[in-house]
Amino acid sequence: MEFRVDLNQSVKFRVTWKGVRVLSKYHTEIWEKVNGIGNLTFTDGYATLKMGEFIQAFGSYTPEEMEELICGELIFLDNEVTLNENGEPIYHVGDLVLTKAMVTEVDDDIGDVKIKVGLTEMWLRESQVVRK
Repeated sequence: MEFRVDLNQSVKFRVTWKGVRVLSKYHTEIWEKVNGIGNLTFTDGYATLKMGEFIQAFGSYTPEEMEELICGELIFLDNEVTLNENGEPIYHVGDLVLTKAMVTEVDDDIGDVKIKVGLTEMWLRESQVVRK
């Protein structure tokens, strides 16, 4: 069976106090290196990171060490959006935002696609459009 994971996909997991220290160190290093683009959040006892960031933070630990850092399973979030206290979406730099758009025109010569989202129309490269 094949299983694919997008490294930008969010993963949620319970973390021990040792794991919190690992995440704190990792998040501080990311903050210093890339000016705060790290996506660490804690909600209802779960930590949430992008899968790529999870691998960077925990990738050097053995399975036995991981048992001391996280509790239970990883929960892969399917394009769930984190909401603030007002129920509005929270976006981070580098997030992939999915929306329904209607293709209104195609320029086959240069590979551009004109899409309409609500009342707004815009041209995108065909490579930027994912058909579902």
